[in-house]
Amino acid sequence: MAKPIATTKDTLEEYRAAVAAKPNSVEAQTNLGWGLYGKGQYEEAIKQFDKAVAMNAQHLDANYGLGLACKKAGNKAQAVSAFEKTINLLAVAEDQARAQLMKRIIQNHLSDLRK
Repeated sequence: MAKPIATTKDTLEEYRAAVAAKPNSVEAQTNLGWGLYGKGQYEEAIKQFDKAVAMNAQHLDANYGLGLACKKAGNKAQAVSAFEKTINLLAVAEDQARAQLMKRIIQNHLSDLRK
């Protein structure tokens, strides 16, 4: 799974170039979302993750990223919805050991959001 990383302007430009080259690629849209998330541009990250989810509603990384970005942006209801959807997607993930770890992490996020 892609994860938030510290990104440079060059990295963001590479992600933007990948989206421009393959605008219908859910992976390119998701990677740009992670790049924006890593730069703290949460509203823009939400837009990118939304695009990726619109392309493939079952994309685990895009839904998880959407949940994280929404949480950071203070969009609690949308974050809860994205995290709950991610948990449902984890139920059918191939790597169940990883899925169980992610589920516990997401449940902690949900607990924080519901306080």
